[in-house]
Amino acid sequence: LYVSENQISEIPVEIGKLINLVDLDFNSNQLSEVPPEIGSLTNLRTFFLSKNNISELPPEIGNLKKLFILELKDTNLSEEEKQKIREFLPECSVRF
Repeated sequence: LYVSENQISEIPVEIGKLINLVDLDFNSNQLSEVPPEIGSLTNLRTFFLSKNNISELPPEIGNLKKLFILELKDTNLSEEEKQKIREFLPECSVRF
């Protein structure tokens, strides 16, 4: 699902129902948070969130065991939050 550059300010909680999603691209939007329901997307392999106002991700992100690329460039994540994300997803290539 590619919805980059659409001025989206919120990911609907219903995203959690799309359990067969493999790729999700929310780059260059106006997001400030990611709903915990994202943790239901256990088939997700790539997740792009760069160029958003995100300052944290929910712990449920750790449920995404098949995720191999998580891109979070140009966000508002603190170093502490970046470390938590790395710990949640030790097998994933996280790009800050």
